[in-house]
Amino acid sequence: MVKSSVVWLFAGMILLTFNFHINYVHLIPDPLGWALIAYGLHRMAAQSKLFRTGRLLALALILLTSVEWVFLAMHAPFHFYLPLSPFALVLGVAVEYCIIFGVGQLLRRAQRPQLEAWCRPLFACMAVARVLGFMQMLMGLFVPFVWILTIPTIVFGLVVRVVFLVFLRRAQRALDGATMNL
Repeated sequence: MVKSSVVWLFAGMILLTFNFHINYVHLIPDPLGWALIAYGLHRMAAQSKLFRTGRLLALALILLTSVEWVFLAMHAPFHFYLPLSPFALVLGVAVEYCIIFGVGQLLRRAQRPQLEAWCRPLFACMAVARVLGFMQMLMGLFVPFVWILTIPTIVFGLVVRVVFLVFLRRAQRALDGATMNL
């Protein structure tokens, strides 16, 4: 696993995780985070079919979240962009699946079962965090100051993302060590 590829994935995930916004307009647009992830997956595409699939899904997310971001920036009524959100949710989960299980394939080839065992529970937590975030967004459209009530959801999402980043870093170190030992 190329060290610089993981850096691109890291940067993209950090931009998507720490997403500051004013009146629902993201200060750092999601398409930028997905572009960094797509570039990282592009650099890793030769190593697994899952990385190639993830790259295509991330490119679709760049387009989808760009449209969503423009509607948000124009303060368009939510019925214009709300139908895009479930697609973004599903594509985001699919990209995370491709990253986690693509890394899992590399770990299996490198005979690192202790790290490969993280894949299933980590993906389950990532998917739950995404769905909870989506539900929080929907509630935010109808209930003012709902984010105060959903602080545990926000904390869970951040913790899962940090664990994901730690997993990527440990996998990268394990795979770099495995290639040097060959």
